[in-house]
Amino acid sequence: MRSFQSRILRGLLLALVLGFFALGPILSFPAGPPVTAELVVVLGGGGGPARFAMGLELAGSGIAPKLLLIHPEPDQLKMAKEAPGLDRVSVFSDDFSVNSWDEAVSTRAWMEARGVKRVLVVSDPPHMLRLSYAWSRVFAGSGLSFSLVSSRPPWWSAWRWWANEYSRHFVGNEVLKLAYYIWHY
Repeated sequence: MRSFQSRILRGLLLALVLGFFALGPILSFPAGPPVTAELVVVLGGGGGPARFAMGLELAGSGIAPKLLLIHPEPDQLKMAKEAPGLDRVSVFSDDFSVNSWDEAVSTRAWMEARGVKRVLVVSDPPHMLRLSYAWSRVFAGSGLSFSLVSSRPPWWSAWRWWANEYSRHFVGNEVLKLAYYIWHY
């Protein structure tokens, strides 16, 4: 009996250790490669300039003719409107959303008001699982679709997320926020 309990405890400990190290890939898993869409949505919040840079890159590549920046810095909005190669891209901004859920709700309303059916949503890698949960719930039954695209921040390594202070804080916050979203929404 003692041997059986010991094996169960070792198995649980191993699962906890593996789960800890796998948090990075698990949180970032829902992101995929960019696909053609009608709009690139760059989410506000933390993460530094990587989200904005990815949004500009996607819009500049012609993958989508519109760019929606949520809570952009004034210089980002100006840069987006003046960026070379983006003269054929319409730039919009949203300053009203206060969290990821609101961003999904606002974007859905924006899309419905303009007849847009498919968007790319840009954010940082550890934000992807919570975004997938929130956006799937908000877009359910709407006929609208989204694809998640990760930025490429220099501070992120999925398998070594714990080795960088910024990543550790981001992952810790995401785990807590994801639990809250599942409970609340």
